[in-house]
Amino acid sequence: DEGEPVEVRFSFSLVDQVEKQMPTYIRGTGETRDFSTATSIWGNDRFMRRDALEQSADLKYDCLTIRCDVVVVSNSKVDDAGGHGGAEALMPDIHQHFNSLLQNKVGADVAFQVGGETFAAHRCVLAARSTVFMAQLFGPMKEASNSVIQIKHMEPKVFTALLSFIYTDSYGTRTRR
Repeated sequence: DEGEPVEVRFSFSLVDQVEKQMPTYIRGTGETRDFSTATSIWGNDRFMRRDALEQSADLKYDCLTIRCDVVVVSNSKVDDAGGHGGAEALMPDIHQHFNSLLQNKVGADVAFQVGGETFAAHRCVLAARSTVFMAQLFGPMKEASNSVIQIKHMEPKVFTALLSFIYTDSYGTRTRR
């Protein structure tokens, strides 16, 4: 039902302007709030003091990025509709799904040449998990136009382990290219 309230928890943070990944200041509420079409919440009036913001390293060239995370705490219709019992039931498989994506190379859009071997990967996954790859693939070091990126002074088995960790958050999951 559209009018049914949804119980949520939310937080606000400033995003690092250099790496664009790590929130550097977090302000949230520990308690949950009900959101519905009948109510409105207008943010957080004590997010950060103005003088602290003006001195913050997160304010670059008079610009900042604010991240808002909203977590649905409970909504029985959302839990029941998917038949999975909520997002928690799906999370254990995510590492397997990413490992499968790496192994079968579906959608791979970048290749790495390491010690005579070629490795296919996904730019968005690499960039999301590594600030170095973010800079190399999308930032000032941008190698977006290169179809094959050369990696020197590294053994293929080390690069295999690196990719495995990036995709699965564990070592030794990836079995073959």
